[in-house]
Amino acid sequence: MSDGLKGIKTVRDFELKGKTVFLRLDLNVPMDTSGRITDETRITASLPTIKYCFEKGAKIIIASHLGRPKSAADRQYSMEPVAARLGELLDLEVVLMEEPDSEGVKHILYGPMKNQIICLENLRFDAGEVENSTELAVMWTSYADIYINDAFGASHRAHASISALPDMMVDKGVGFLIEKEIKMLDGLFDKPQKPYIAVLGGSKVSDKIPVIEKLINLVDGFVIGGA
Repeated sequence: MSDGLKGIKTVRDFELKGKTVFLRLDLNVPMDTSGRITDETRITASLPTIKYCFEKGAKIIIASHLGRPKSAADRQYSMEPVAARLGELLDLEVVLMEEPDSEGVKHILYGPMKNQIICLENLRFDAGEVENSTELAVMWTSYADIYINDAFGASHRAHASISALPDMMVDKGVGFLIEKEIKMLDGLFDKPQKPYIAVLGGSKVSDKIPVIEKLINLVDGFVIGGA
């Protein structure tokens, strides 16, 4: 096992048949002004974990944020295009929950759910997500048996679906994407090949500084670019 995964369960460690899995993904994909997805890398990266859960007989609830909406009225940030594309790629019906209250979700979960999975509307439409609301997390625990985090790009955030919810869940673990990324990160710190050049991109300078501090004694040099 990867050192970074010590003490962390993966989706393989659970008996999924008949269980409801709350699957936190990072489906924050770019879109053009017409609502067309312009890069679906994050969607395709999530497919192995979704398919595994489905094939093992789980009932799946997909949850993700999309952009930075100010409220649920910012419909350009709806998960509808993402849910539709997931349905096409998975050849399943992806039911988008406009109002992800517990009773609405349970109504579908307690049905046959033949070739169906649930996708919650943009988590950030509810201010409680960014506020790390325990009340919101409690609602999710009312219909989830297992929590799986596969949102590698968002896992540093103290948001309800990333922090408060797993804190309340007994059965929790990570998906295949996070497992893969952790193993790759382990390789960067455990006897990396030389010469070792770190290439850092992105627009947030504040995010780069901790990475630079961590790597500065390991690498031979940095290449730093903007967004």
